[in-house]
Amino acid sequence: MVLVARTHAHGLECVRRIFAERGTASIFALVLVADAPGRRLPKALQEQVHVLSGVVTHLRRVAWIEDWRTRPGHMSAAAQRALEQLVDTNFAAAT
Repeated sequence: MVLVARTHAHGLECVRRIFAERGTASIFALVLVADAPGRRLPKALQEQVHVLSGVVTHLRRVAWIEDWRTRPGHMSAAAQRALEQLVDTNFAAAT
């Protein structure tokens, strides 16, 4: 299973709750999608990401893609490239 979440406080809390309820054995990867454009995470959220990274086999970060917020279902070239890179680069070795 690949678990996908935003990097805001609520998204990271949901990940922690899922890990607590189900464990991590069935989680192949955690994909964290930026919740805001071009900013580093606040220290508290970065620390939470660091803790989560220690309990999953694969952690991947995806940069902010404006279309995912403003145009649901639309696949811009930038969004397509982000998804292709995520799949091709990060998960190809595991198949």
